[in-house]
Amino acid sequence: MQTALALAWFGVVVLLAGLAVPVVGWLFPDWPDRGRSLAPATALAVLTVTAYWVGQISFGTHALVAGLVVLAVLSAVAVRRGPALSVRPVLAPLAVFTVAFALVLLMRALDPAVGPYAGEQFLDYGLIHAVRRTAVLPPQDIWFAGERLRYYFGGPLLTALLTWLTDTSPRYAYNLMLPTIFATLATAAYGIAGAVAADRDLPARAAGVLGAFLVAFGGPLLTAVRGASSYLPRDLVAEYGRVLFVAIRSGLSYPEKVDAARFLNGGDFSYWFGRYAVPDAPNVFPFWTFVNGDLRPHMYAGSFLLLAAGLAFAYYRTPTDRRRRRRALLFGALPVVGGLLAVTNTFDLPAAVGLVWLTVFFADGDPKGVFPSPVAARIRRVEAWAGDRLLPAGARTDGGSQPVGRAWLLREVGRALVAAVVAGLVAVVAALWAAPFLLGHTAQNEGIALLGPTSNLGGLLLAWGGLLLAFALAYLPRLVDGWGRSRRIGLAVGLAVGIGATTIAGYPALGLFVPLVVGGWWLHSTGRARGFDVVLVVAGAGLLLFPELAYVAVWPYDPNAPRWNTIYKIAMQVWVLWGVAAAVALVRVFSHARDALAGAKSVGDVLRQRRRAVAAVVAVFLLVSVAVFPTFAVWSRTDPVLSGEDPGLSIDGAGYLWETRPDQMQAVEWLRTETDGQPAMVSRPTDDAVYTWGEGANLAATFSGVPTLAGWRHAAGYHGLARYRARVNHTQAIYEDDWGVARHSLSYFDVEYIYVGPTEREAYGQRDFAARSPAITVAYENQAVTIYHVNQSVLGDGGA
Repeated sequence: MQTALALAWFGVVVLLAGLAVPVVGWLFPDWPDRGRSLAPATALAVLTVTAYWVGQISFGTHALVAGLVVLAVLSAVAVRRGPALSVRPVLAPLAVFTVAFALVLLMRALDPAVGPYAGEQFLDYGLIHAVRRTAVLPPQDIWFAGERLRYYFGGPLLTALLTWLTDTSPRYAYNLMLPTIFATLATAAYGIAGAVAADRDLPARAAGVLGAFLVAFGGPLLTAVRGASSYLPRDLVAEYGRVLFVAIRSGLSYPEKVDAARFLNGGDFSYWFGRYAVPDAPNVFPFWTFVNGDLRPHMYAGSFLLLAAGLAFAYYRTPTDRRRRRRALLFGALPVVGGLLAVTNTFDLPAAVGLVWLTVFFADGDPKGVFPSPVAARIRRVEAWAGDRLLPAGARTDGGSQPVGRAWLLREVGRALVAAVVAGLVAVVAALWAAPFLLGHTAQNEGIALLGPTSNLGGLLLAWGGLLLAFALAYLPRLVDGWGRSRRIGLAVGLAVGIGATTIAGYPALGLFVPLVVGGWWLHSTGRARGFDVVLVVAGAGLLLFPELAYVAVWPYDPNAPRWNTIYKIAMQVWVLWGVAAAVALVRVFSHARDALAGAKSVGDVLRQRRRAVAAVVAVFLLVSVAVFPTFAVWSRTDPVLSGEDPGLSIDGAGYLWETRPDQMQAVEWLRTETDGQPAMVSRPTDDAVYTWGEGANLAATFSGVPTLAGWRHAAGYHGLARYRARVNHTQAIYEDDWGVARHSLSYFDVEYIYVGPTEREAYGQRDFAARSPAITVAYENQAVTIYHVNQSVLGDGGA
């Protein structure tokens, strides 16, 4: 393996995080680790945002230099204004980062290939090349030459910057970026979970470790239940356990799905089935995506979403009298991260804005305090006017200062509306930070569609049941504290009836997640369970409710699964937010059980505390179940190393192509190194949405960054299917039609290179383009590939 390269990359990322240490110490001074856990995410965010804006004028290594300068300036200011620096708080986050980085690096080293199978690695890899080659942002679409990229490129932009900073080729950088963003995610989860726990007087380090585990490494109960089913009679499981297998999308028959997914007791484990809990809806979670090996936008965005959550928590903790700090966090730092999320994975911006809304609503103090005094006074007058008309005289307070009944509800509604206005302003400022991208990002879609397919109850429980159980163990006792037996029974019956009724109506998610929203609001507003973990629980529940009522109608790769893309993105967000909340919840369960049993002096004392002891035992089994997926996934990936075999470790994502297609890769390398910018090229389109090698899978464009006239059909989802097919027809005309038609197409699209490789000859036959016109000459040639250069000035003069 290219160990020196990996160590150099790791060292540079750690140094960048070190440069951001004063900044996070300034932002999060009262966290147990002084915010050090968010230093990697903060450093990467500053680099990306700065380069993004510099790149609107001119992009290149100077954009990287600008990002480093901005990060250094922010650090210098923070050193002068922030708390004193110390080394000790760095050690634990650095350990978490190192372990997480090493684990994913090892898995990638065992299977480093960047391929088109079962994912979108070709798209992810090609975008890195596209960003590196462009002179101004956004880059051209490598699969739609001549037009701007209509896809999120914040992640590839960050990767391109790191390739320049470390002098690393993209073929290696791909497999180094995966462990980098995974380690950044795990470290951020460690810090936020620890800080939220400390705010609740719970053990910070234990919560941090659980947070890193649940967010970055954990998996759903689904895998554990499927494994356990291996020890039951097969026919019995197949008949009565359909909910375990019916969601699997693999081209297998139902009996084959049953056999494939029962991986214990002689079966083989496949990580691929881990995301299939709900039919036609991939409930992905972080570790699944990193095991799969894509470098998707939502993977880049995970740590930035946690950075936004950390800033929201900083606002939540800031005393109400520190208005300048509260405003700086809301309208200064948070919109920057929101804008970055928009460019990195636009789906995450609404999630961050929604989290801001809930944070402002739940935080102490009057949310109107973030506005200037004249504005706040005007809002108060409106509230007073509404109160005069909606409340009877004498019904506003309990005789003191606390509102009761309708007055209390009116106050809560008023807080929610003011918080919504604040969140809307944050969204506007965030949109301004991402304005160039948002104004030009016009991918083909039909907006928001309402009331599409819904999820089944069993699938939802298999996907989210583990985290829901953690919340139930921690918060239900708080909810029913002081209630009599009849009220507790009434609550249980009400929840059961609600879930049953909504399931019969076809909307079981309402029965599962609406109680979380209402219960979280009740717990926090009544003071029974105040804390940012409750805010995160409500935020995740709200996100899960959205795809049950509406979805984003993007270009349908599969009309039978219209919610596919929406749930794919939202599931990742929920897992990240709920993982932190569940870590705090479980630490609460363990801490209460420890405290209760520590004071027990007799068997009777232990029996009186049996509820807390049982809760702790259930929590342990829950953690074991959550650990099933990562344990088997890591084992299946690292088995060659663990068994002592020599797997030939490597982080070269293109190495397998140099072994299997050396002539084609030599031609691609010529394109990559001997051409400048993003000239238009024509090659055979992959008019196929299936993730296979297809008709060459646009090897030339993907691995060089030189845009092709019509590439993978994926581009049709962003530029329109009719336009894509028109380009396919133009490509066919260039390769097959008479010179008059071909010349028109070459001129119209300003094509500079014609790529003729094995797949082009197979599709269009052999043709010597140089013999057709003096405007065309051979630029590169080997046994398998000929690349022709088109002189547009000669072509325009009528060269024939």
